Amino acid sequence: MNRNSAEGLLRGAVHDLAGDPHQPPDLVTVAVSRGRRIRRRRQAGAVAAAFVAVAAIAAPYVLLRPDPEPPAYPIGGQPAATVTADPVPTASPVPESTQWRNWEAAPLELPGGWIVVGATTTGSPVSNWAYDRARGRYVDTAKDFSSVWAAPRGRLAAVRQESRPDETGLLDIPTGRVRWIRTGDQILTPQWSTDGTRLLMTLMEKDTGTFSFGVLTVADDSFHRYPVRSDKYMCTDLCRFTWGPNGKEVVLPMTDPTAPRSESAPHLRRGLQLFSALDGTPTRFVPVRGDVSGPSAWSPDGRMVVVKGQKSAQLVVVAKGTVVDEMPSADVTWISSDRLLYGDRVLNPGSSRDVVAVLVDPKGTEVDRAVLPGELAGTDILVAPR
Repeated sequence: MNRNSAEGLLRGAVHDLAGDPHQPPDLVTVAVSRGRRIRRRRQAGAVAAAFVAVAAIAAPYVLLRPDPEPPAYPIGGQPAATVTADPVPTASPVPESTQWRNWEAAPLELPGGWIVVGATTTGSPVSNWAYDRARGRYVDTAKDFSSVWAAPRGRLAAVRQESRPDETGLLDIPTGRVRWIRTGDQILTPQWSTDGTRLLMTLMEKDTGTFSFGVLTVADDSFHRYPVRSDKYMCTDLCRFTWGPNGKEVVLPMTDPTAPRSESAPHLRRGLQLFSALDGTPTRFVPVRGDVSGPSAWSPDGRMVVVKGQKSAQLVVVAKGTVVDEMPSADVTWISSDRLLYGDRVLNPGSSRDVVAVLVDPKGTEVDRAVLPGELAGTDILVAPR
């Protein structure tokens, strides 16, 4: 199931509950649970036909997310809008799938010199891989964890177990040892900082519905949570916190309160609000009208950013909010000042689908691409510098 399908299920559950005169106090949590039950029932008779990519510079980014976790929830507004998925492109200019043997025994190199550092599922069946830099190979962790997100540097990975819903584990990949830290209810997957020393989480309390972000520092296992005032920082549609370009700030998209909102299109943004990652205080506002996938979306000098607008992915000047060009995806990683990497999925003549990493220039023109092992299909593929 693709992200649009999952979002539709969640929104349907929210609307069902909203029409109930006896609404539970933890409306969002119940909606998520109901949405997941509906999703599992539908999965029995449906096959996914679209992909979603999510990126983060230097930190791992998701190259392909066929069935992500439920999206974040509105702050001070209505449930998010439903968006129609684009069709999967055909593979006419793409070489046939490569038969990979023992691919897990060496790092998978991507265009531009980056490598795959892990792969994880968000559903069933579980398939998790983490790159062990000490041994130069991938470790299969599917039997131990429901999800695994390898750090961009060092030897750690963030992990989850269904039996520990309020905790986040820090896995030492070479030894297999795990440190568990209580972090509360996470709405979306955690996001590593560019140096691999901190985890950013989007959170919501079950009892109060308070929306907040949390920062876990791996050096001392400390965890701090910072609530965000919904009356002052209004975000509707898909709301999630992401790292800013310098690792010192956290970003939240802000909804334009004067624009009409509907269930047929993404809600119009008025800009991005940034908060201090150290104490949660607001730091600055920039007139960038779109959603940012993570620190990878910001250019190395911080002057440009790629966002998901209402109708397309766009390259934007941060200071003025001016749109420079359209891009093939909003889920990009700047690997240099003139090269960006994103994930794609292509349909082969035999109806099979390849997972592909595509390298483009700032105008979105393709420079290079590489087909990844078929065994990674259906997982969230994480990449980082070598």
